[in-house]
Amino acid sequence: MKIETNEANINKLFGNDFWFVVPEYQRPYLWERDNVNDLLNDLWDVYKEYHENDEDKYFLGSLVLCKRNEEENGIRYAVYDIVDGQQRLTTLMLLMAVLRDVTKDEQVKKELGDLIYQKESRVRRIPERVKIKYKRCILFLSILIFQSNNQQSMQNLGQKPTPIQYLTMFSI
Repeated sequence: MKIETNEANINKLFGNDFWFVVPEYQRPYLWERDNVNDLLNDLWDVYKEYHENDEDKYFLGSLVLCKRNEEENGIRYAVYDIVDGQQRLTTLMLLMAVLRDVTKDEQVKKELGDLIYQKESRVRRIPERVKIKYKRCILFLSILIFQSNNQQSMQNLGQKPTPIQYLTMFSI
């Protein structure tokens, strides 16, 4: 097995080069409100600092990934099993889902949706998939990915949560 270290920014992680799988042996999403708030505060502080000092790098944390290939409907593609860092990566995906659901800008809504979900393209030989595939959390994904297309699913849970409630309600 070859071990490499690489630097990647959020744009690259949520681009077309990376597709993740949370293996069954991984613990479920357990971050609490304090964990999420710490990450959001860190991101906000970096955002403010970036605009003031033109800094373009911030260490968000490490990810330990194991690359392998999957095949679906005759389409072979690389995926990365998340060995370490899935809580942070999942929270970033939740943040994108929240931003997608609260924005009024339809173009931004579409682009954020495209970052977490990819429709199948038979012409380009691209499978339908989500940015992070959870081996144990089907309900979690259906609410996360399709929520913007099905507001009723959240309303069935009661009053529509605020974005931070949305981020912290998924302790599975």
